[in-house]
Amino acid sequence: GKLLAHGTTRTMLQPCGLLAAFMLGVLAADGDGAEEGSLTSLPSSCENEIMMEPAEIDVLKAFLHPEVVMFEFGSGGSTVAFAQLVKKLYVAEHAPSWAAEVQQRCEALGIRNVQLFSAVPNRSALDAIGATDCGIFRPQLVFDDADSLRVTYGPNLDPKWREASRLARETVFGDYLKLIQ
Repeated sequence: GKLLAHGTTRTMLQPCGLLAAFMLGVLAADGDGAEEGSLTSLPSSCENEIMMEPAEIDVLKAFLHPEVVMFEFGSGGSTVAFAQLVKKLYVAEHAPSWAAEVQQRCEALGIRNVQLFSAVPNRSALDAIGATDCGIFRPQLVFDDADSLRVTYGPNLDPKWREASRLARETVFGDYLKLIQ
């Protein structure tokens, strides 16, 4: 296979002014007549579950087809939607309870090609930074109380977190980082 390095950093202003980032990687397998960049379609109900703009979804869909093996950082509505377009979807998630909820949603919909990996962040390392646990140990925002997949465990934007050293932040997510190495 060949690596299609498609990474996007998504900056999204939420009602309270918080930013969210979405990182995505796609590993495409050669073969079986599937053309790189072939467009696939999602039911509109699935596109409504993805925390991205329609144009961003369209760009990603250009890389997805039934022979693609995909990797996603973080899980949610995009996991449910994109899994329906690819051969296999691997996901690294830092919140095990959220990973279980997304896995349960996939199973309820008959989606069996998703493998979620999760690792709990290091609470004592976060406490040493002195930053809030919002966005790390609990959701930042609830977008839709009626749909649990509209919750985000997005990046922590506390100034103490942003100003912490890279090493201090990596210590918080050390086990998570091992999932993707």
